[in-house]
Amino acid sequence: MTTAKRRRGQARNNRTKGRQFEFWCRDVIARGVGLPCEAVRVRSKSAAGCDVWADSAGFPYCVEAKNRQRLNVFRAFAQAMANTYEGLSPAVFCHRGRLYLATEDLFLFLAKLALLQSAYGVDWYRLAMEKAGAIKEEAPSIKEARLECRPKGGGGEHAKSERPSG
Repeated sequence: MTTAKRRRGQARNNRTKGRQFEFWCRDVIARGVGLPCEAVRVRSKSAAGCDVWADSAGFPYCVEAKNRQRLNVFRAFAQAMANTYEGLSPAVFCHRGRLYLATEDLFLFLAKLALLQSAYGVDWYRLAMEKAGAIKEEAPSIKEARLECRPKGGGGEHAKSERPSG
């Protein structure tokens, strides 16, 4: 029985893609919920814990970011639950092609729908779809996502890396 060997550079490339997706998640979360980019944290390379979380109550989730073609959603959610920090809820953000998904606990999801309907009436879905379209327009491409926070289109005060020179 032979096992397929991974090319030497492929693992590094996959890690880079995954890391870029983590930065993309940070950017989209910040823009979507109106937090400063610096308030949404991305874990250090190879550190234990969730991939993306916020220092603010504006985003009460620990996100496990998955950028892969094949994904066992239940295994990814179990990983998110194991890595979730106290007081936050687990979520999985995944991406494949032009499809972006987010998962969370079903009962929490239903509770949020009930609260949205009581706060905004039956029109909440149209309002949410309009907001989703606006967030999607503002979102950078995953290839544009980087460690430093920067506005869409580059430029601005956050465009330059804040690495010490020398």
